Amino acid sequence: EQFNNRHGSSLWKLNVVLVLISCWVAASLTGWGTISGGIGEGGEHTAANPLVGRFNMVMICLSQTLAVGLYLWTLLAPRYFPDRDFS
Repeated sequence: EQFNNRHGSSLWKLNVVLVLISCWVAASLTGWGTISGGIGEGGEHTAANPLVGRFNMVMICLSQTLAVGLYLWTLLAPRYFPDRDFS
């Protein structure tokens, strides 16, 4: 508890940095934002077609939202349920 009293004002900065790093790692591992395409089945160029990776982008967004939600829950759960042991 003394640690929280002394360093409580800087802990939120650490948590923000960890969330941003987590999002960056997920985006870099999946190659989100890279242009990789060629010629589609109908002869159209797929590199400039925004609908090509739409499903992939939705899945990445959902997984990142879930990961951030679980991370936030681990931060907020002890405050909402102080009588439970989360260790």
